[in-house]
Amino acid sequence: MSSPSRSSQAESLVGALVASSFDADPATRGAIFTSLSEFGGKSPNLVLKMVHEFLIKHPKLDLKHRVLLLSSVNKILILRMNDVDAGISEQLITLASEDLTKTKKLSHEWQREAGQILVNLSTRFLPQVLDELQKKYVPGILPHYYVVHTLGKMATSNVSGSIPHIGGLLSTTLPLLGLSKHDDMRLVFSFTISSFCEAIMEYTANPVEDMRFTKSDFSIEILGAFDVLFSVWINTRDSKVLFAVIGALGKMSHLLSPEALQTNSPRLVAVLLNLYKRHNSTPLPITTAICDVITAVTAIGSSVLEQNLDSLITNLHHQVCHAPENFNCSPEVVKNYNELLRCFGTLATCYSDILVGTILQKAESKEEKVRNGNLVILRHLINSNSSAMERKQDFVVTGLLKHLFETNNKVKQNLSKLIIAMATHGYLLREGGQEFIRFVTLQCSLPDEGKPPKPGMVTNSDLREMCGNILKLVTTTIDGMEGVLWPYLFEFLCKEQNTNSVGVLCRSLSFIAEKKRENNSDDFNINYSETVNIPSASSLFSRLLVFVSQPLVARCHSRSVLSLLLNFAPNIHDHLVDIWAAIIPKMIQFIDENEESEIWPQKAWEDVLLKFLSKSLDAIDDEHWTSLVGQSMTSQWPLYDREERLPYKNFSYKCLGIILRKSTNKEFVESYLATLFTTVQHCNQLEREGAGVCVGYCASSHLDLTLQKLLDFTKLNINKKDSSYLNLFKSDRSLTEVANMKGTVSLCFGYIALFAPTDLITSRIETIIVKTLTPLFKGLKIPAIKVDLVSAVDLIAQSVAPDRLALSENRSKYVFSAREDLLWKLMAYLREAGNKPSKLKSAIFEAAASLIKLEPPMRDEDIASLLTQCITHVIASPPDGATELLQANCSEKLVKLMKEILKKRKNSHGLFAIFKQLESFLISEKQHERQRAIEIIGFIFITYYNILTISESNSSLHHLGSLLGRLIPCCSDPDPDVRLEALLCVRIIIMIINKYNGMNDQSCRSSVEEIETLETKLTNPDTQIMYEGMTELAKMVCLKVPSDSTHFYPGSLTYVLFDAITWPQQTSANGACLVLHHIFETRGPVFVEKVDMIMSQLLPKLSTLPEDGHTRSGALQIVIHLSRHHLHQVIQSLLCHSPPFSNDVISCWTQLGGDQLRDSSIEYLLDQLERSLPYEEVGGKKRKTKQNLIKNPATHSLAISCALETVVASIPPVEKQPLEGIIYRCLGVSLLRLGVVLDVQKFEKSVDPYSQALELLKTVISTYLGRKVNLTLQQLDIWTLLGSKEGISQFTEAVSSLAMVICKHRPGDVASIVTILNPYLKSIYDMHRCTVAAFYAQLVKEFGCKDNVLLEIMMDNLRDKLVDPMPTVRQLCIRGLANVIFTSSEQIDRYSASVISALMAGMDDKDDYDDTISLEAMSGLAKFLSKVERTNIASVFVNMCLRVRPCFEKANPHVRSAAVRLFGVLGRFGTDGSADTFREQSHSNFISILLHLNDDHLVVRNACKSTLREMSSHLGSDEVSSMINKHLIEDTNLHYVEFILNLVKVLVGEFPNKINFYIMSCVSFFKSEWPVLRGSAALLAAFFMNSLDEEARSSINIEHVCAALIQLLKDSSPEVRSKTSEAISLLHQY
Repeated sequence: MSSPSRSSQAESLVGALVASSFDADPATRGAIFTSLSEFGGKSPNLVLKMVHEFLIKHPKLDLKHRVLLLSSVNKILILRMNDVDAGISEQLITLASEDLTKTKKLSHEWQREAGQILVNLSTRFLPQVLDELQKKYVPGILPHYYVVHTLGKMATSNVSGSIPHIGGLLSTTLPLLGLSKHDDMRLVFSFTISSFCEAIMEYTANPVEDMRFTKSDFSIEILGAFDVLFSVWINTRDSKVLFAVIGALGKMSHLLSPEALQTNSPRLVAVLLNLYKRHNSTPLPITTAICDVITAVTAIGSSVLEQNLDSLITNLHHQVCHAPENFNCSPEVVKNYNELLRCFGTLATCYSDILVGTILQKAESKEEKVRNGNLVILRHLINSNSSAMERKQDFVVTGLLKHLFETNNKVKQNLSKLIIAMATHGYLLREGGQEFIRFVTLQCSLPDEGKPPKPGMVTNSDLREMCGNILKLVTTTIDGMEGVLWPYLFEFLCKEQNTNSVGVLCRSLSFIAEKKRENNSDDFNINYSETVNIPSASSLFSRLLVFVSQPLVARCHSRSVLSLLLNFAPNIHDHLVDIWAAIIPKMIQFIDENEESEIWPQKAWEDVLLKFLSKSLDAIDDEHWTSLVGQSMTSQWPLYDREERLPYKNFSYKCLGIILRKSTNKEFVESYLATLFTTVQHCNQLEREGAGVCVGYCASSHLDLTLQKLLDFTKLNINKKDSSYLNLFKSDRSLTEVANMKGTVSLCFGYIALFAPTDLITSRIETIIVKTLTPLFKGLKIPAIKVDLVSAVDLIAQSVAPDRLALSENRSKYVFSAREDLLWKLMAYLREAGNKPSKLKSAIFEAAASLIKLEPPMRDEDIASLLTQCITHVIASPPDGATELLQANCSEKLVKLMKEILKKRKNSHGLFAIFKQLESFLISEKQHERQRAIEIIGFIFITYYNILTISESNSSLHHLGSLLGRLIPCCSDPDPDVRLEALLCVRIIIMIINKYNGMNDQSCRSSVEEIETLETKLTNPDTQIMYEGMTELAKMVCLKVPSDSTHFYPGSLTYVLFDAITWPQQTSANGACLVLHHIFETRGPVFVEKVDMIMSQLLPKLSTLPEDGHTRSGALQIVIHLSRHHLHQVIQSLLCHSPPFSNDVISCWTQLGGDQLRDSSIEYLLDQLERSLPYEEVGGKKRKTKQNLIKNPATHSLAISCALETVVASIPPVEKQPLEGIIYRCLGVSLLRLGVVLDVQKFEKSVDPYSQALELLKTVISTYLGRKVNLTLQQLDIWTLLGSKEGISQFTEAVSSLAMVICKHRPGDVASIVTILNPYLKSIYDMHRCTVAAFYAQLVKEFGCKDNVLLEIMMDNLRDKLVDPMPTVRQLCIRGLANVIFTSSEQIDRYSASVISALMAGMDDKDDYDDTISLEAMSGLAKFLSKVERTNIASVFVNMCLRVRPCFEKANPHVRSAAVRLFGVLGRFGTDGSADTFREQSHSNFISILLHLNDDHLVVRNACKSTLREMSSHLGSDEVSSMINKHLIEDTNLHYVEFILNLVKVLVGEFPNKINFYIMSCVSFFKSEWPVLRGSAALLAAFFMNSLDEEARSSINIEHVCAALIQLLKDSSPEVRSKTSEAISLLHQY
């Protein structure tokens, strides 16, 4: 037990927490509340007592403060109820009881907390709580609201304890109900009675052996309360009271006697149902009450509700139907919906017949919500009451049939969900079940909507996907459904309305068929004569074959269709089983291999299917069966009349062609050709094309018959109508019909020519086909029909192509005399086609290429005219993403046409003729035109190389210069694709040259392999690499072409390249320049007589060339070479130009960096710079002081500096080469120039002196010190540091870093640089001295150990400048002296005394207003002392320890950090005779450093970690040292509170005699200027005190510490108050 004084301290602390618990800061208020609760968790009786006393002493306490304290009491009671003393509990019961009823006016927050205290106490002290509450709960006197409320909560929180008292409480309650006139009291009584009922039901729901009470023991009191609530209170107008009343009535229904329940339940249900009308927005309480009543009545097996059944079902049904569709709006809505369905489920146990009948009667309702509600309720009944609903399956199936004609998607969705429930429970096995399957299949066929759906709308696609899954689920998972589905589903395959669901149907049928075939089921084979509704075998075969022709159509399920054919083959024809077993798996494999390809091979797939059909007919080999298939195919054409199904119809026509080709029945062929011509919709391209192929296939076996039928159709439908005099009066519609027929007829003639036997067709081509086709060209305006006629021409040309006719025997050379006429008809169509790519253009080029193939060859002028028109229509077409594929197709067909032209004219003149047509597009400003032209040229050159044959008339490549002169600049085109194609063209030209020279193909290709290697460079996005590739290309071309082609004359390579300099494409012009440079360099002598001519053309173009391009650089190279003879005059002239220089002046300076001129140029400029003033000081007229002087730049020195920068920048960088004297001077002068203009102003519209000086230094270092130095400076971000221009401190840091880098990479140059810089330490300019001091300070560190003589020079100079008038110079000198530590031990001993003296003097610099020198001195001491011998500082050791301690509390965090680190370094000297002294100093500073471990600044925290590790070994405890070294690691996150808590536990055990000192040290920090330290000190003191045992506490001045903590609770910082409250919570033992 604690002594009275210590106990009083704990009481004081708790009292302080209680008093300050309602802090103004919310976060602090929460922290104090937590602390109070934690204190109470350790000492519950003390805290409860103090809170009780505080509340008693402050009866007028702020209400919110009182509520907070009551809330803390509740939290403590929840945590430590079993430890609360009986005396305290009595006091709290009395207090809470008084607060509960202190005011008649309700204050819910306050009185609820007071009541909760009583509820919590009742779990252990129920009799005492009841006694207290019963004093205020007596008959005849209306109790307080919260007395009643608390009794109700108490009953449910302690059911077993409350049950014996509930009877008495109910007896007391009954007379009070009559006295309750106000709604609030009725509300709370209803809540309490409901709670009593819930407690009773919970008690009786879990019977035990010694149960003393049953429901009947309370029925009389419950009935009395029921009568009052039901007869009087239920009439209230207050909705809250009403809902509480009906909730209580619902709960009481479970406790009424059976007689009373049967008497009152009908009336209660009627009243509750009427309440739906008044409270339709909040139906949940009503629904819950109804559900309670229904549950209670059905539990006793009573049928008393039959009189209410109609009204009950009607109202509940209405609630279900009108429930909100979006259940996410409120959890109450979801709960009400579930309660409504539970009501129906409960009713179904007794009244299923009436319930189902009523629901089915409402099926014809016009309201969507009613129909939806019916289906939802019925689904719930089927799923939840399967036993009760089993006898009504037939009734349900019959009653739901009328729902199958539903049109609303939402209703159909719910019906679909109901169907799957019915299928699961066997309903679909009943008669009529197949109708539900039909409904599902129809939903699987729903089309997509034509407009975006509205939010929440059930779309056709949603319903379609859902029903597809239902059909799959029914097929694969529900037993017994095969009998319903097989073969019933076949009925839907050939119906138009089920077209979209054929794939889904096949998926189910394939599954069943495979299963039945494997099991040899008796019903697998279908008797088509008995199952009359199932399509015939030929119909099924035709339907599935056509349907699988479009496997990429959504929901096609092509594999399922093929699988069905495979498994169903015995039911199609016995002869197909084996052949289909071999073919169909390969067809499925074809789909698997090509399904993921970018372009589905539709034509190849159709060929596979047509071969499949042909082989199937061959396998059956039955003319009658072939006729049946043809009949089925044609009869199904109406199924494909819709626009999206026309591809199926197209393929069906082709299938008919195969069938007619296989047929030998002439009448059958004639009949179905006639059917085809009358059925085809001529306005549709797919149907025209399909009909043409069909007729072509038929003609392969029945040529004359087919031609005659087609001619008859043409005469009847086209020629007759065209020739009629009434044609003038025809409508546009009838003219269009005729035009469409022309398209069909032309395609038919084309495919007849293509597929007819070659030995028969030539005699009929021009006499019948062309003669009939030619008039059809007249008057057509529809592009699609023009395409058909052009395609027909192409097909005809293919049919009489020489290579095709050569295959037939005894065939003489055939001349197609109609070629020219057809070709010019094609060109007329091309001129009418416009400038955009189109299918018509592509078809024209294709047909023209086919016509060009024919004999004899065409005339040159005709070919030129043809090319001009075709090329313009392709290349000049504007780019358009929408027509990209059409454009590519047009280009491909144009290339094909040109290839055919070249094959007819195999010489270089023919090649150049085509090139001339394309040449103008190579210099087009439009990228797409250049790209298209160069691609076409590449194809043409390759074709020419492949077909080239050397002869007397074709012995050399003419126009070589023009070809190469236009193509080589394209190798540097802005577009990488153009470059690549141009390089290919150059390679091919050189291969052609070599082929003309007699090389074989292998040698030709080998000769250009090195050119091929340039592809990577020329296509590189880096232009420099691309230009390197151009230079290499120039070298290769000059070696591989004849030398005379590079001479300067019109048409030569050189002359044409000069024209390319002015091309609009800059990169192309640059490439031309590079090639010209190489030509002039390697073949210059040949241009001796042409120099004036060349220069006269080049110089005028200089100002027009791009300034940053290679073209201008090449021109400047020539011009500047001429000026090398005038160096001195050029420099003097250029210096007369004020910065900033013009581009031309800069270019001239750049050239002066050449090897011959740079040394003399730089030497001259350095002399001028040293002699000129760096700036001009300008001040006020009356008085000039150093403070108000303004530094303006000196124009002359600025111009010299700019010139020097430009000249040096033009010199190539030096790598690992010794520097010359001029270079050291250049480096030193540029560095000093940078420093001296640091604060120089900038004139408006002039160069900034500092920025320019920085660029000069960058240039000098980059040029002379090499890439490594420059790269290191960039990595260290030195240039950014210098460029920020934020002050002298940052500048000197950058200079130091520069010195470090020079020492690292150029150590041999340091002494020479020092020699250059040394005189400037005496400069009259402050920044000269500052720059040199910064440079020396770093050199001492980096280079001092390598050169003792140089070190002595620098140390002497730095000591001399310790009295410099500029503080920054003094600071840098201190830094440099301290850096001697990085030299050898001999040098450290040599300079130690003077360095220590200088550093300690620096700590007391009287002019150090911002502590920078002190900081530098301490940092230097810390570094210096880390290596110096102990004997060297023995005399000043104690003085150092004492002088460093005050710096711990400096405002500057870096000073604090340096001081802490310095103290840690002093630990090196705390050994031997100084061990005790340093131990005492360590303990003295330990708490301070430990608190700063949580400093606001990271640098201080890291310093504290380091120092604590250093001093831990001097504290005298291995365990403390081990813990500190384990956890305190720099730059890692530290859980400070956890660490000091664990550390304190160790410290208490290791240093018991120091604890009081530690605690008092913490208390001294309670007045620190930093809130974080005050808070940390409070926590640390509390940790110490909490860790002490009883005996150790006697040595602590507890009163003083506690008083200080209590005072700290009033701190101005919320953070401190929070930490203090947390600290106090730890002192529960006091």
